[in-house]
Amino acid sequence: QTRSTVETVGARIALSETDLVVDAHGAYRAKQTYHVDNGTEQFLVVQMPEGARLWTALVAGEPVRPQEVPDSPVAGMVRIPLVKTAAGDLDYPVVLTYGGKMPEFGIWSPVRFPFLKTNNINVELSRVRLRLPETHRWLQFDGTLGRVEEQGEYEASWLDYQTRRFQRLMD
Repeated sequence: QTRSTVETVGARIALSETDLVVDAHGAYRAKQTYHVDNGTEQFLVVQMPEGARLWTALVAGEPVRPQEVPDSPVAGMVRIPLVKTAAGDLDYPVVLTYGGKMPEFGIWSPVRFPFLKTNNINVELSRVRLRLPETHRWLQFDGTLGRVEEQGEYEASWLDYQTRRFQRLMD
C-alpha cells in the first residue's frame, strides 16, 4: 500500500544571535546572526522593524544584495539569497546589520525592541544581548525570551547549540 509522504522544509536556523545597542534618544544599531543549514530554500525572508534600514548582508562571509519582496502585503519584507548545503555540511552564518530610531521612551511606557522576524524558516534557539542606556531604568522584560542572570547561562546556550550541531553531524 502506498502512502503519501510529507515533505518537510529542508532549511533550518539552529541559532539566532542578536546584538542590539540603543542610545538614550532611541537610535539603535543591531547585528543579527542566523546560523543556517539550508538544503532547499533560495531565500531567507525577513521582516524589518518599522522604520529600520538594512545596512549590510553577509551570507557565509560573502556580501549579498538583499531584495524587497515584490507585492508583499506587509511592509519591510526583504529576501536574502542563501547558499544551499549538502548533507553533512556545517551551518553557515547569515549576518544582517541594520539600524533605525525607536519611538520616544516614556517614564512608564512599554518598549518594543526592533528585532527582525524570519518568515519562511523557523528559528530553533534565540540569544539576545541588549546594550541599553544607563540613563533609563529598565524594570521588567516580557516576551518569550527569558532573562539571563549570569553570563554562564548565556554561554551555556552556545554550548547547547554546538552539542546539537555535533550530534546532527554524527547522525
